[in-house]
Amino acid sequence: MLPFADILVVASIATISPAKDAVVHVGAAGAAVQPPVKLEWSGTRAADGTFAETLLAVKPEGGERQVFSITNAAEAYITNLELGRRYSWGVVVPGFGKGSASSFETALEPPRLLRVEGLANFRDLGGWVGLGGRRVRQNMLFRSAGLRAGARRKGGSALSPVYEPGAANVTGPGLEYMRSEFRIRTDIELRQREEAVLMQDSLLGDGVSWLKVPFPAGASIDDIVKGREPFMRIFRRLLREDAYPAIFHCSDGCERTGTLALLLNGLLGVSEEDLRRDWDFSSPALGLPSAGAESMEALLAYLHSVGGEDVRECCEVFARGCGVSDAEIEAFRAIMLEGGRG
Repeated sequence: MLPFADILVVASIATISPAKDAVVHVGAAGAAVQPPVKLEWSGTRAADGTFAETLLAVKPEGGERQVFSITNAAEAYITNLELGRRYSWGVVVPGFGKGSASSFETALEPPRLLRVEGLANFRDLGGWVGLGGRRVRQNMLFRSAGLRAGARRKGGSALSPVYEPGAANVTGPGLEYMRSEFRIRTDIELRQREEAVLMQDSLLGDGVSWLKVPFPAGASIDDIVKGREPFMRIFRRLLREDAYPAIFHCSDGCERTGTLALLLNGLLGVSEEDLRRDWDFSSPALGLPSAGAESMEALLAYLHSVGGEDVRECCEVFARGCGVSDAEIEAFRAIMLEGGRG
């Protein structure tokens, strides 16, 4: 029972904004995280100025409904929305049976920037146009800065260095949100051995598969031991459908993470223009004017040197040189492109 139910006169509850069927732009250029969408309604305020407890339900088309209890307000902010998705939402005051419903659609403007407390440069690889005009699936592969800081050397000798572990970057609530919202099943650490020397498992906890693969940036992928073999290990893991959703990260989520993201989305048929755009989004996320631009140019120059008419074919040539078969490339596309299996 509401504390002021005896004096509350619930008007006709009405949703105010976004306007019904509006297209909401959540992919702001130059943003570091996805800007929240403000939902507003009227008719839940009592004569004395207090607000009725209100239940807010938000449901993506084809997805699960989430219900939130809102007190002392007639508005709410939601974020981490999928791109190009229709959302239905509504409000109701318990016990009065009156409510209102509306809907909006998010614009299909990748990249899908994400917001988690303590985690920088976090975004979805999905949303881009890939091979044959099919979109890369969202909620499958994520990239970010490190979930925790790298290990720091605190003494010892050159032969026997002593390290101390890095602290978690993501807060406790942030980790819980990642587990419940994104349901990560595979956590891939790309930092070098000395940075990840004390890391033995995922901060996301039990049930999350942990893969530690030191990975290079830029044109260094041409190195058999440091580049090709690590790519093969990661790619083979991503051929397992039970690996998804997966996240990969380095320290800042820029050069090493960006290199892997470019190769994977390149294999999926994302254009070179969009691959460049995606890389450039690390700049606002990290507060840098040109984050890792030299590595990106070196990587693209190297890929074009191996052969191929466009960047997709260049990525295919590179993958084959790592030991990946054409059938495995097609299997990856079937998992990651809309209209494939799954």
